Amino acid sequence: MQNTITSSDIILCAALCIYVSREGIGSGGRLQICKDGHLDKDDPLLNITYYTKGKVMVQGNEANLGSFEETFPLLTAEVDTERINVPSDVPSAVPSDVPSDSEDDESPIENPNTLSISAPPTPASSNNRLKESMALLELDFAEFKERTEARQSGPPDNTLQQLKEDLQQLKSDNEALASDLRGSVEALKQENSVLRVQLAKVREDAECREKSFTMQVQHLTEKLSSVLKMTSRETQTLPGPPSLLSTQPNNTLAPPDTPTQPEEQVPQVVLLADSNGKFLDPRKLFPDEKVLSKHCSTTGQAMKLLKKETLRSPQYLVIHTGTNDLHSLRRDSAEAVRKVAEQASKEFPDTRIVSKSENDLGFQVDSCF
Repeated sequence: MQNTITSSDIILCAALCIYVSREGIGSGGRLQICKDGHLDKDDPLLNITYYTKGKVMVQGNEANLGSFEETFPLLTAEVDTERINVPSDVPSAVPSDVPSDSEDDESPIENPNTLSISAPPTPASSNNRLKESMALLELDFAEFKERTEARQSGPPDNTLQQLKEDLQQLKSDNEALASDLRGSVEALKQENSVLRVQLAKVREDAECREKSFTMQVQHLTEKLSSVLKMTSRETQTLPGPPSLLSTQPNNTLAPPDTPTQPEEQVPQVVLLADSNGKFLDPRKLFPDEKVLSKHCSTTGQAMKLLKKETLRSPQYLVIHTGTNDLHSLRRDSAEAVRKVAEQASKEFPDTRIVSKSENDLGFQVDSCF
């Protein structure tokens, strides 16, 4: 909003307003009516710019301009009253700090109060108003430039740039994590493939071992069957006990009258056998005789068992050992068995001794004492 009034009207504005800031411009002056004593020039209520030619420009928001427009008739009347009451010796009410424009004024202003009556517009006055408008625009542009430079010279607002950098960093981190995840998945796939190959190999090895074990068991079963058959044939060739040995000796003591525990029966047949003897069944070999079986893996152990305290007085003594001596004695294993038989005949002169062994050449050696 713009209203053209005389420069004398400025006196009333300055008188009615307490918080006024004044400054000079090239061809006039400017009044800033502020809210309080801080004189905040960035947010004034009204900006009143006046020129020496008598033009006044009022600027402000819509509410302040409306209030000024309503009070404008009162301001005009007050100015007229002040003009009548001011004596001739009173100095000019125009502020002294307002410079004069020697270029635009054709004659110096002798009394500013005479400017209350506006002259009719002339081409020269139109040019002056145009110059004043240009000067005002230059002033506003200078203020705008200063404010812009002040904002640019201050600390830059890096919030947007920081957000962009954070977003870029987040994208980079996500890409790195995705790459690591893909690498981990690929590594797991490779490891799974290796484990599958190893599992297949383990299964194949297990099947091979199972087949080998089955073959070994079958071989051992066949070997055991052959050994049992051979042992059965050998035991069938043993001579039966003589008839005279079947009778009880005459010097057998009669059982005492008092009840006592029965004496342990003397074995009629004693079998000294090594590990091969576990395949022998004494009940089938000697079904009607009491048999005592003693395990002796070597001929040396059999030699230690040849005592009456251990074997009593059997009718038959079968020596079936010496197989484990083949590795250590080799060809002398048969001789070792013969020595055991000779020692047994000495310890048990009334016992029939039967010995059997195999030498390293595969020949069977049978001895009967």
